[in-house]
Amino acid sequence: MISIKNLRVKFKDTVIENFNLEIEKNGIYCLFAPSGAGKTTLLNAVSKLIKFEGEIKIDGEISYLFQEDRLLNWFSARENIMLVEPDEEKAEYYMTVFGVDEFADKKPQELSGGMKRRCALVRALAFKADVYLLDEPFRGLDEQNADLVRKEIIELGKEKIVIVVTHDELDLEKLNAQRITLN
Repeated sequence: MISIKNLRVKFKDTVIENFNLEIEKNGIYCLFAPSGAGKTTLLNAVSKLIKFEGEIKIDGEISYLFQEDRLLNWFSARENIMLVEPDEEKAEYYMTVFGVDEFADKKPQELSGGMKRRCALVRALAFKADVYLLDEPFRGLDEQNADLVRKEIIELGKEKIVIVVTHDELDLEKLNAQRITLN
């Protein structure tokens, strides 16, 4: 469950004003808004990474896939994933599903942008959470890999709350998601 009441986020200017949202059941929710309207700011507030006014309540743990991949450069892809999934068998499963196993021993600086994104996705999805915040999860992925990710998100949404930031109306349809509009 996510409950947001009268959310206001202000830096130099107000980014989000009087935003309200109630999500009571598991499923996939796509967050739409124009560029610069505060989608990432909303996820940062929900994650309690920034200061805000209003009330945010969440039942359970959050997993957050940032817009940037934020991998630890001194760890291999495998080690980055095992930070959140220490069970080696499960970590290997996730790496195989997403094709990360091919480059599991490479460090982030040795990976292409798409490989880094897949590694970050595996890490976010492998974390045992109740709410998944995915900020542009398909960025940098070819259509084949994006479809793989969509399939996993659909499965996850059967048991968890998944909020996906996207600019693509097709994602809403392919994920069979509900729309959340900001502003």
